[in-house]
Amino acid sequence: MLTLRTVNRKVGKRWIVDSNIDGKRVRRFFTSKSAGQTYLAELRLQQREAGQAWMTLEPEEQTELLLLFREAGELGLSLSRIRESLPKLAGNGSCSVTVAKAVAECLASKQTAGRRQKYVTKLGALLRNFAKGREQQPLSTVTPNDVEAWISKAKTAGSRATYLSRIQTLFSFGIRRGWVEFNPCQRIDRVSQERKPPAILTNEQVRAALAFTRQEYMRFLAWLALAVFAGVRPEELDQVTWADVKWDSRTLVIDAAASKVRRRRIVHLEQTALDWLKLAKKLKADLPVPCVSRRRWLRAMRDHLGFKAWPQDVLRHTAASQLLARRKDAAAVALELGNSPQVLLTHYRELVTREQAAEFWAISPSG
Repeated sequence: MLTLRTVNRKVGKRWIVDSNIDGKRVRRFFTSKSAGQTYLAELRLQQREAGQAWMTLEPEEQTELLLLFREAGELGLSLSRIRESLPKLAGNGSCSVTVAKAVAECLASKQTAGRRQKYVTKLGALLRNFAKGREQQPLSTVTPNDVEAWISKAKTAGSRATYLSRIQTLFSFGIRRGWVEFNPCQRIDRVSQERKPPAILTNEQVRAALAFTRQEYMRFLAWLALAVFAGVRPEELDQVTWADVKWDSRTLVIDAAASKVRRRRIVHLEQTALDWLKLAKKLKADLPVPCVSRRRWLRAMRDHLGFKAWPQDVLRHTAASQLLARRKDAAAVALELGNSPQVLLTHYRELVTREQAAEFWAISPSG
């Protein structure tokens, strides 16, 4: 029952509103009658709205709420106390962990765990993009629809698959920390991708690339030779030096710190690769080469070969295809490239003919 009445106190006349909230008597004092009437009107409006909300509930929901209220009273629990406990009931206080905080701690954890800086940087860019506009939203309230709407902004199926993978990393981390109970990414359909054969250079393009580099950018010749004839990854070549080329054993040693898969790798060099490396050494080519300078050189070679955009990993794909065609041993080639045999056979088998492979491995500095 809501009432407004006057009382005389030591400080003078006051107006008091009596109400019952959560089973407790609550009294509010006001210095003027109008202030008391305003507060009383607000309480009555809340009662009417609560009554209307109650009437919208199904009978089963009304019964469940009444039982909850009765059981809470028997346990000495007030509804306000139950309401305060809801974040904990949602999963170990998960509601208090915001998306922004979760992203920051996930990235810090990956850094501490020793993940490659390139990986952490790319992961951070995507996660911060996802967090934009929802920084203060509790991580536990992010829904599958939220994730699906975000990944749909990506232009290609490959990008959407990457977006989903990165967000799954965030929620998997949140589960391990006890911030969320489930990963919303698991309730989203996997992104279907049409697997196209990787782009490789033709033998004519390889000759043109070598001749162009030899004439215009000779300092990059060793880098190109190891990329196109041995399939060494760009990020691995960033740390390879001339000392890693073992002339006597005809091998290249890729240290675990340089390897993408973090394992020391021995790459056996074909005679064609050795011939081009000897020429590059004579011309005082650099190993490694600066990243910024290399990007300028690749842009120049892109234009020289007539590409609108430089095909991703085209040099490594060319080497993998030609090595598989030459050696016909997927396990051995995969071991040297740092791939699995299954990946090698799935992507690179029969991309070149026996005749094309023979012509490729006959490309010589002497013409």
